[in-house]
Amino acid sequence: AIKDGYNSIIVKGICKENINWDSTKGERGYLKLKGYSNDQTSDKIVDNSSSSNSVISLTHSYLKIDNLTISGGTRGVHVSGNSLLWADNVTVESYTQRGISVSNNSVGWLGSVTVDGTKQSTIDERGIWFVNSDGYISGTTTVKGNSSSQGGINSSDNSRVWIDGTVNLDSNKQSLVVQQGGKMGFSSTAQITLTNSTDYGIKAYYGQMWNYGIINISDSSDGNGGILIDRSDAYLSNITVTGGTGSNFLVGVYDSRLVLDGVTIKNHQGTLLDVNRSNLKIEGTSSITNESSSSGCMVRFTEVDFQIKGNTTINGTNNTDCNSFNMQRSRGYIENISISGSVANLYAENSDVGIDGGTFSSSGKEAISPRNGSRFQITSYKSNLSITSSADEALEIKSSFVK
Repeated sequence: AIKDGYNSIIVKGICKENINWDSTKGERGYLKLKGYSNDQTSDKIVDNSSSSNSVISLTHSYLKIDNLTISGGTRGVHVSGNSLLWADNVTVESYTQRGISVSNNSVGWLGSVTVDGTKQSTIDERGIWFVNSDGYISGTTTVKGNSSSQGGINSSDNSRVWIDGTVNLDSNKQSLVVQQGGKMGFSSTAQITLTNSTDYGIKAYYGQMWNYGIINISDSSDGNGGILIDRSDAYLSNITVTGGTGSNFLVGVYDSRLVLDGVTIKNHQGTLLDVNRSNLKIEGTSSITNESSSSGCMVRFTEVDFQIKGNTTINGTNNTDCNSFNMQRSRGYIENISISGSVANLYAENSDVGIDGGTFSSSGKEAISPRNGSRFQITSYKSNLSITSSADEALEIKSSFVK
């Protein structure tokens, strides 16, 4: 049909075909593929190259896919070179490299798409990848079983991706990835669920990320690396991150700028929040806690500029071997925080800290302990202040200045 000049095609049943379409080589600039039965499980385009070519590859063109399954190939769907992809009610499966790839100044509009990487035996599958392009993802989207570090959904090389609707990412090595100047944002109506990522649930590496929706991250095994923000900027609100048995960090922030607004970080055997050489703000109602026994640490700051406002709770009563809040060579402001623990609550070395109000309560050691050249100002201007310890000094000052 394509060779005969048709560019709007209805597919009924299974069509074994590989389509390579380039408008600069004489093909028409528009191709529309639609399933006959409005049931993507019935109408399919299947790779006919023994996984040596993409099933559909378009350059300098416009591709619309509706109610179809695209199965096999190195890439299920690939558009590049100032192309536009519009896909709705589409399943992409059994690819060996990438499910959907949008590259080189192209645009991808994806609605209710399933990208299934569970059927591959190779190790380099990627789900949805935007490279130097723009993307919009809406409807109900599922991305699963992609085993490379490029992610289930990836925005890289100055791409801009906006996500709306419901997104489920399951059993990807890394689920949501922004890197190399990529940007990714989530609308206020987005609901994102990340489960069983073997490396990272969210990874920002030289990228930017904004979340105004709701994100839930959990792992059925070690739980390490729920979130990694590395040399990036991020605003993350309404996030719940649940860890596991691993001993590495659950949320790690390195050489970055991050705002956490209304977050819950919980239940991990490693450090729950580890921040180094970064600028961090915690706002809204936030909670960092372990609901059962853990030998890890709650919060670690090293060389951090920080502000903690709103209503933040750090509950370390189930942590047996580490202080609730540790900081070194850091400076910042804490307002109306609640910290409890079975070891020390707030332990600081070489740090400048302002505290206004809050509750610091230890059942094992000091509630507040500035040491080794720290400078603290402790006030109760905005809210009441309580510093108590049932086992040691409430406030212990060593080689430091406190007003």
